[in-house]
Amino acid sequence: MTNGASPERFHPRYRELHAELLTRPYPVVSGQVVVSHRAVHYEPGEAAAHRAAVEVLSGREEVVATPVEQGILMLRFGAVELRIEPHEEFTTFTVFAPQVGPPFSGSAMDGLPEGLLDGVPGRIFAAVEIASELVANGESGTANTMERVSEYFGQERVVGGWVIDRMASVWSHFHLDERGATRFLIQIHRLTSGRYGRLLQRLLEIETYRMAAMLNLPLARDVLAGIRELEDRRVR
Repeated sequence: MTNGASPERFHPRYRELHAELLTRPYPVVSGQVVVSHRAVHYEPGEAAAHRAAVEVLSGREEVVATPVEQGILMLRFGAVELRIEPHEEFTTFTVFAPQVGPPFSGSAMDGLPEGLLDGVPGRIFAAVEIASELVANGESGTANTMERVSEYFGQERVVGGWVIDRMASVWSHFHLDERGATRFLIQIHRLTSGRYGRLLQRLLEIETYRMAAMLNLPLARDVLAGIRELEDRRVR
């Protein structure tokens, strides 16, 4: 193998990390759903309290708790599901609820008991709201369809396009809504429930890890400014 593709050129944990992504179970959804996703980061000193608060959630009387693979916990509140996925420094809380009404007319979070997540220590660093609509393949990208998409995003400029061999389209303007979340609209052309679930998971993962990668940017900027100041003093 040449051109940098030899086995010794790979990071020693490359295969382990790749396998980690593949082992996470994706949600299998039926019918149109709205999805609310929050990633909550906690400091080392908050870890014990954070994990304890998550455990308390599964013990509530109205909850049907179903353990899933890889430490993921699924809680059911009637027709609403809450998926809790722990990581080393943060936990993600993803809510799935049947979509009632047009896109973004309601949030899946509204289906949870009031204040359910308020007692979990940490700060939200990624927030996503996903809604969907059924659009025939022949209507995808037409002027009428795109005018409707623009209305969903407050007439802001949107970006997106076809995904999964044109089985769906995904759109967003990447601005924060009134809940502080990034909105994605999925136009379903001919998605199966399995592919729909995988698409939802990929969108959530992309946004979560995009924001996780940015967490240290302000610190890096501050450190860089300090280094430049020291270099200036040294030159003088």
